[in-house]
Amino acid sequence: MDTLPDLSRLLAEYPVVANFLSLIVMPGLDLERRRVYRELARQIAAPDIVLQLVPHRAIEPLYELSNTTADNEWLQVLCPAFGRVLQVHRLEVTWYLPPELAQLASWLADRTATVYNRLANHDPAPVASITEEPWQMTGTCYGLPAVRTRRVYPKLQHDNTPTDTEAEQMGDCNKFFKTYSRNKLAGGILVLWCTHSICLGFHTIPIAEGRNDVFSAIYTRFPQAPDVVVYDFACQLAPYSLVREARYFANTRFLIDEFHARDHSKCGQACFASNVMQYDERIRAVNTSAGECGNQGIGRIRKSVSYMNYEHAVLYTKAFMDVWNRMVARRIARQQGV
Repeated sequence: MDTLPDLSRLLAEYPVVANFLSLIVMPGLDLERRRVYRELARQIAAPDIVLQLVPHRAIEPLYELSNTTADNEWLQVLCPAFGRVLQVHRLEVTWYLPPELAQLASWLADRTATVYNRLANHDPAPVASITEEPWQMTGTCYGLPAVRTRRVYPKLQHDNTPTDTEAEQMGDCNKFFKTYSRNKLAGGILVLWCTHSICLGFHTIPIAEGRNDVFSAIYTRFPQAPDVVVYDFACQLAPYSLVREARYFANTRFLIDEFHARDHSKCGQACFASNVMQYDERIRAVNTSAGECGNQGIGRIRKSVSYMNYEHAVLYTKAFMDVWNRMVARRIARQQGV
């Protein structure tokens, strides 16, 4: 039987969480309930930002659950960890949610609302017409025009650093630390892909890809943030983006694709696409590895552009992307019988 360590300190600071943990070792608890309770406890204890576990849109359903114990099926889509708990209790003859779980739902909603309100202290910069230099000179080529400029966040110590090389910037992701703590990372290009592996645009990066490249590309090009962003290091991109533009990214899910998830041993399950797709058919229908497929395609020109000067490399990359997009579009058309 599972036993808990001394919970006196936890009980003093977070009594609701301590009471929930006591359910896990409750005598007579069936194995399935214990399993989903433990999974929820692991995700609460994960080092991720709480808005990963409980998206902004899940705040109201959690409050409703805590006040009325209403069975909201949308909650399992927004917060799969809590959704699994509800799914287990739905199998009971009489629908009943233990008071410890109702209190936990309210506590999670409170914590999420508090964090969000502290971060959401400004609206996104208004959409405007931005004059851009020719892409042949800047190396920035997107199908969408720039609609805003990236803000400077002076209260954030490392906001102006181009890459993530400082240990205090890297969070608790073991894979992220191993990747960006290396000093020999070279530059290249960052590409935004749609779920069909069509290139939406790219920009050159002089040193090494960092969270700022992804954040800036999305924030400056999309009037409204996308619903889902799939990225190798979504566990770190989520806090980076939400700390800077919480209102803009309030309804965005940051997910790690299935291909890269296995290396994120210290990250919570809330940021894994495989975790969300269990209940969200929209994510199940998406090829979460579309970006990885596209990036492997770019590898075909890596050696060629390494021998070119900057302007020629940008032109060559643009031509390759145009041909790539045309081939993908034709393949999709054939599959649809067009």
